[in-house]
Amino acid sequence: LFNFSRRLMYGVFEPVGPPDWNIMPEAWGSRASLHKSGKGLAPKDGRGLSPFPAQVAVRRSENCPPLNESAFRDIVVYTGTSNHFDFVLNAAQVDAMLQQFRRY
Repeated sequence: LFNFSRRLMYGVFEPVGPPDWNIMPEAWGSRASLHKSGKGLAPKDGRGLSPFPAQVAVRRSENCPPLNESAFRDIVVYTGTSNHFDFVLNAAQVDAMLQQFRRY
């Protein structure tokens, strides 16, 4: 789980069920901010929907501190000269990321 604002990677997580739609409708934003932004739709019960509705329930499988981006910069593939990286990791990248989490 990557925090864009702080540039920290959190982990290690594993899924506990299949992906679904709006498992936690309030995830990634308050009802007020979703309503103002127009990104969420308000269902009949008054709760806002997440701006990121495709979700999967997870559990923490290892209790590791978050990684600074500098700790995994050589593992991920960045797009051009931007600070955006590809979120899809191959098996070797996953292994390398796990090693980094376990190192700290």
